[in-house]
Amino acid sequence: MFSDEELARARSILEDATASAQWTVEHKQGEPLNNAAEIASSGYSLTGEEWREAYFRAAAAFERQSGRVEALESKMTKLLKGYEAKCGECHVEIQKIGESIADKLVELSSMRLLAAREAATVPLRVAHMETLLQSALAFARELQLRFAGEETQSGM
Repeated sequence: MFSDEELARARSILEDATASAQWTVEHKQGEPLNNAAEIASSGYSLTGEEWREAYFRAAAAFERQSGRVEALESKMTKLLKGYEAKCGECHVEIQKIGESIADKLVELSSMRLLAAREAATVPLRVAHMETLLQSALAFARELQLRFAGEETQSGM
C-alpha cells in the first residue's frame, strides 16, 4: 500500500494544481484570449497595431498557462509512474503471499489428516502393544518355569 508520506505528496500536488487553476480563473489570466475573440467577433475594426497587441497579449497568456500545464503534467506523469511501479511491486508481493498461504493451507490440511489418522490408530497400536506385552510376559514365564525345572533336575 502507499505510505502516508506518498499520499500527502500526491494530495499536495493535486492541491497545487487546483490552486493554480483557481488563481487563473480569479485573476482572469485567460482574459486576453477572450478579449481578442470578442473583439474579432464583434465586428469592430482594429488597426494592425491593435491586432498585433491583442495577439501578443493572448500569446503571452497562453504561454504562461502552457508552461504551468506542462510542468504539472510532467509532475503528474512522474508521480503516476511511481505509483504504477509501486502497484506492480505490491501486486507481485501479494501474489507471493497468496502462493505462500496456499502452500501453508496444503501443509495444514496434510498435518490435520495425519493427526486424524494417528489419533485413529493410537488405540489399535496400544492394543497391539498390549498383545505383544502379554505374549512377551507369557514367554518370560515359560522360560522361567523351564529354567526353574532345569535347575531342579540338575540339582537333584
